[in-house]
Amino acid sequence: MSGAAPTITAVENNYSYFIPGTPNYAIAPGALFILKGTGMAAAATQPQLWNLSQSPLPLTSPAANGTSVSVTVGTANVNCGIYYVSPTQVAAVLPSTTPTGSATFTVTYNGQSGSISNIPIGTGAMGFDTLYGIGVGEGVATTPPAI
Repeated sequence: MSGAAPTITAVENNYSYFIPGTPNYAIAPGALFILKGTGMAAAATQPQLWNLSQSPLPLTSPAANGTSVSVTVGTANVNCGIYYVSPTQVAAVLPSTTPTGSATFTVTYNGQSGSISNIPIGTGAMGFDTLYGIGVGEGVATTPPAI
């Protein structure tokens, strides 16, 4: 085992980037979210989107020495589908079965783990994007269905 444990500095809805503590900040079950920080994958790892037409999202990134994300709410622990990884950011999908409440998000890479706590899991979390995902043009609003 070598290198430092991952450090998580932020957890955000992939489509809104709401700042923790602001109104509407939460991660919703079924939502795509990002974890920002350091040490989440090898320095040479280039972000690669998973090809959903080939198979479901993996629970462990095969391209990044086994980067994985888990979320704990109370006594429930769920593993998140990995969408992409880089040394400073991981995108994952929170399972629809995740209960609401205060959560701890954990990233494990290369056998070491780092966590961030008190992240709210809500029943819905509105997000905005642009049609082509580049920050300009027609807007797109997304929200996962209520559970």
